[in-house]
Amino acid sequence: EGDLLTDSRLTFARQDSQSSLFGVLGASELEFGDVIATQVGSRYNSQYGRGFKFSNRDLNQQFDNNRINLSGAIQLGWDAELYRNGVLIAQQLSLAGGRYVFENVDLYYGENNFELIFYGPQGQVERKTEYYFVDGNQLDKGEGFYELSVSEQGKKLLGNSNFNNAGWQVAGRFEQGITDNVSIYTAALGQKRADDDLQHVAIGTNLSVFNRLLLNLDYEQNNQNEKELEFTARSQVAEQSLLFSATNRTDEANQEYDSYQINMAGELMQSDFGRLNYQNNVLYQQSDSQGTYKQIQN
Repeated sequence: EGDLLTDSRLTFARQDSQSSLFGVLGASELEFGDVIATQVGSRYNSQYGRGFKFSNRDLNQQFDNNRINLSGAIQLGWDAELYRNGVLIAQQLSLAGGRYVFENVDLYYGENNFELIFYGPQGQVERKTEYYFVDGNQLDKGEGFYELSVSEQGKKLLGNSNFNNAGWQVAGRFEQGITDNVSIYTAALGQKRADDDLQHVAIGTNLSVFNRLLLNLDYEQNNQNEKELEFTARSQVAEQSLLFSATNRTDEANQEYDSYQINMAGELMQSDFGRLNYQNNVLYQQSDSQGTYKQIQN
């Protein structure tokens, strides 16, 4: 079993709805202590590290309306289940690190009701909910927000963590509304590690079409020859959420990977006795090393 003190994380935060922190920087939120570094793209997920992070985004504004990472503290040995709109989409069993992390969870067009259920070894049950609503571009014309973090990955205020790629990291992201329906973003990170240095950049655009269709085009690349281009389309028809994504990825060994995915989810019925939700997924993958993979799941 882990030690309670060394498995703990300590974070201090200050928020200002008037975005008046740090003077001309106009920050709305500051965190220091054990912080999650700024997310840069979707292929590289930063971990907790000791340092600081600040941003000027609205306190109720989602940083990325395409995908999210859900994480938090959990007691050692507990299980975690993640539900989206009443459908189980992921689970983690017998967690030993003191945290649950569900990475790169897609956000559907419309409502995204997430419920996390935690199960203890003696039959304990705890619940947590998070809600996200996606119906268009986050930024109006001329609006913009940034986030910047400086952290020592693999280190905590109360000790070290089990993270292989330790080292100081600087990461930042900026997004700007070009029109009320179009925004662009750029993000970058640099990390000094024991064996090598990592530089990772990402750019992308978000387009809302007639407030009924959301299109995302994202590209990211690092100095280890890894790169990815992804196109995503999301909409809602007859209160059913639809998602299509096409991805081309190249790894550091120059092996190519193509993926095409269609998701359809929604509510089939609702009555005084409850409601019935569903999610269907069609996946086609082609890679140089593993050939073709096809999957239909509900």
